Amino acid sequence: MPDHHSDAVGRVVVTGGSSGLGAAVVDAVRAAGGLPAVIDRVPLADNGATPFAWADVSNRIDVDHAIAALAAELDGFDALVTAAGIGPSGSGGGDPVEWERAIGTNLIGTITTVRAALPYLDLARGRAIIVTVTPGTPDTGCSAPYRASEWGIRQFSRDLTENMHGEHTVTTILAEETSAAASDPDPAGPETDPLCDSPVDVEETTRAIMLALRQPLDADIAELVVRPSRGVR
Repeated sequence: MPDHHSDAVGRVVVTGGSSGLGAAVVDAVRAAGGLPAVIDRVPLADNGATPFAWADVSNRIDVDHAIAALAAELDGFDALVTAAGIGPSGSGGGDPVEWERAIGTNLIGTITTVRAALPYLDLARGRAIIVTVTPGTPDTGCSAPYRASEWGIRQFSRDLTENMHGEHTVTTILAEETSAAASDPDPAGPETDPLCDSPVDVEETTRAIMLALRQPLDADIAELVVRPSRGVR
C-alpha cells in the first residue's frame, strides 16, 4: 500500500492492459515501482509476470469476477485505470451489433468496472482514473456510437466526482482523439483485438495518467485534458 503523502503508485489494476494505451500504462506503473495488474480479453505474453484476469468488460459478471480475483491475488489494490475501449475504427458503421458493442465496451464497461472496484478503492483510500476520448475531428455518422459512449463516460465520471461518497478519489482523463485513430488496422499485420485501438496520443495520455496516480490525497486532480503533441495530428 503506498504512502498517501508520497508519489508511490502502489497496486494498479488496468483494463485493456494487453496492448495500446493500457499496455503503456502497465509499463509506466512498473517503471515507477508500482505493481500493475491487467483485465483484458487478450492474454498477456509475459509468462505470468503480471497478474492477469480475463474479462469482457461489457459483461458485469466477467468484471465482478476479474476484480475480485485480482483483489484477492494482490491483497487489495490502490488504483484503477480504465483504458479498455473500442476506437472509432471498431465502431462498425451501420451494423447494430457493432454499435451495441461500442457502447457496451466503452460506456457500460467503464461504469461496470468502476462500480466493481469502488469497495476495494474505499478500503485502500485509492483512486479511479477514468479515461475518455474527446473528438479531434468533426462527428460522422459511422462514429455515432463511439462518440455517444465517450461523452457518456465523461458525464459519468464528472457525476461520480461531484456525488462522491466513501474514501476514494476520481480523476477524469480527457484525451483528444488523434487523426490516426480513424485508420483501419493493417490486415497483413499481427493479429490484434478491436478493444486495443488507441485513438489518442499514447505517450502524453500515459504521462497524464501517471501524474494523477502520483498525487497525494490532499492534492487530488479532478480532470486532466490531453491534446496530441505537435506533429501527431
